[in-house]
Amino acid sequence: MQIVKTSLVLLVASLLSTAAQAQAKLVVRTIAPRVGDEILIQVLFDNPSASTEKEKSFFTDDYLIKSEITINKQVTQAGTMWVGPFTFKIDGKELTTDSVSIQVAEALPAQKNQVIVRQVVHQQKQYLVVEQSIPNKKDDQTKYAALNLNPLENAGLSLTEKQNYTTSSTKADSYVRFSQTIYEVKKEADFSGTYTLTANSFNDFPANAIFQNFEIK
Repeated sequence: MQIVKTSLVLLVASLLSTAAQAQAKLVVRTIAPRVGDEILIQVLFDNPSASTEKEKSFFTDDYLIKSEITINKQVTQAGTMWVGPFTFKIDGKELTTDSVSIQVAEALPAQKNQVIVRQVVHQQKQYLVVEQSIPNKKDDQTKYAALNLNPLENAGLSLTEKQNYTTSSTKADSYVRFSQTIYEVKKEADFSGTYTLTANSFNDFPANAIFQNFEIK
């Protein structure tokens, strides 16, 4: 178990009149990291007297302050990583955030042409993570594989895409393209309890890619 905990001092003139009412909360933007990845944590300050649901949501921009903290050196081993609490001082008053746990997976295996699926749980919500690495050859038109969601919906699984990013890197003197897509998973009443993903569960599945069947539970 890794623990990231610190105390920060913040002096902000615009908060002087509302410091007693403000609340601080940690929001994890990198919910499915691997060893060696950066983890982005946002510290959000909310006014509990806000009158609308939009103003109360920590996923909007209606905050007194939004401060970003990037953590990367601490992500050196797989397992559960605890972040927080952080303490801020505003006009002599202290605001302390909550603590959050993050599941850190092992570093991505070395094979270059592969699709990997895993499940993570973050703050009592379930997510499906689809990762793909492709050798980036000259004039290569290989597309990233994409889950065909219709069969999953018919099986009682509702998937909503929450995050998606692509990048490229140099490994062993060759370029590798990488993508990660994260879906929030909700299980309907008619879900049988398991569903197996195969290469046929994807559109544009690349030729010769390595994939191990994955069972959603």
